[in-house]
Amino acid sequence: MKMTTETGKVHRSGILPDKDTDLGDVALYVGKMWNAEPTLTLKFTDSAAFNATVNEFRALLDTKNGKVSERRGITLQLAAIEEEITKGVRQVKGYLTEKYDTDAAAHYNRFGMAHHKKYFRLPADQSKKRDALLVMRNAIEAEGFGDRPYGTAFWQSTLDRFDALLTEARTLDGTVSGFVAEKNKKRDAIRRTLNAIILSLKAADPDNYEGELRRWGIQRDKF
Repeated sequence: MKMTTETGKVHRSGILPDKDTDLGDVALYVGKMWNAEPTLTLKFTDSAAFNATVNEFRALLDTKNGKVSERRGITLQLAAIEEEITKGVRQVKGYLTEKYDTDAAAHYNRFGMAHHKKYFRLPADQSKKRDALLVMRNAIEAEGFGDRPYGTAFWQSTLDRFDALLTEARTLDGTVSGFVAEKNKKRDAIRRTLNAIILSLKAADPDNYEGELRRWGIQRDKF
């Protein structure tokens, strides 16, 4: 566990685990021990409140992890569409070359393409790319390429799918941020209580507190 002193220096403590999952497991076991040994008391909380916080923390962690996995799936789908877009842009350049020969590049901007390094392509930024896809679709129709394999139908479908996934991704990002903020509040409360329990166990049995910490499930070799 990282700890920041008043001087701003960061130190590590080997008592509590850093990972949320490990912390949740330790806290769950400590909660059960506290229920079994109610003689340990703290002024700012009790075993019932602690166990409720632990359960809420673990539930938030599970939900957050599920949403993160869902977000990864959307990221993969967006990447697949990006590959389709790259291929489509290449084909559209071919259409323009057929029509305008060596002057084809002069028309790229009308199709949403921008110069990046050595190449013309749609913007890398996803919001700008969504706008560029609309420009591309409109230009395809205006230029008379609508019936081509990479014509109106292709670009409309690509725009619709990209827009839907991008909206879903941003919604999930906001949801995950909310879960993370709430989870972190619960985590801080759990750490505060666990540290207080550790100090209480040390004070109760200064000579054998390490054994007590192990008995309460607070031991470094488990995580």
